[in-house]
Amino acid sequence: MITRIRGKLLHAGLTSIVVDVGGVGYEILISLATHSMLPREGAEIEIFTHLHHKDDTMMLFGFVMEEEREVFRMLIGVSGIGPKGAMRILSGISVDDFKAAVARGDEKLLKSISGIGPKTASRLIVELKERIGLVPAYEALSRELEPTEEQKQLRDAVLALIKLGYNQAAAHKALKRVLEETEAKASLEELVKRALKYV
Repeated sequence: MITRIRGKLLHAGLTSIVVDVGGVGYEILISLATHSMLPREGAEIEIFTHLHHKDDTMMLFGFVMEEEREVFRMLIGVSGIGPKGAMRILSGISVDDFKAAVARGDEKLLKSISGIGPKTASRLIVELKERIGLVPAYEALSRELEPTEEQKQLRDAVLALIKLGYNQAAAHKALKRVLEETEAKASLEELVKRALKYV
């Protein structure tokens, strides 16, 4: 099983990327969420992956955020949802919003995603409600189901660090240390500046 790839980003499309690893180019299918967090072409990238094998076909799916891969794997475990359907869902809603919708049984929000009808929305809630949780990076900030301003700020800080060339794991680790040391509410710029000391 290929679970992680690190190399040079050769091409970044809306639905797929090509990563060069030791002279071998890997085509990896991605969601729009992952696309929005990609570095510039030519930059080094570390991406979490899931290898899907069916009959004589192999497809490699990639995720900048490990939490997105976790949700992807939950989704393909739901009856009637394949890997491409799971990527369509992840392209239509953020990971934290999806988890919150499932946790509170919000069929209306789930049905607003392209390709999700009433039966599928209901099945997602029934099959995933006991397994789903808030994105781990946000749990230290809030136990509420609705995303807070602090949660959004943390997400933006992670994205800012990724755009500066740091990988997702390092960004989360650095911001966790900053949050542990910060008592007063800090601005986005302050969070990123302080996190740079730990990446």
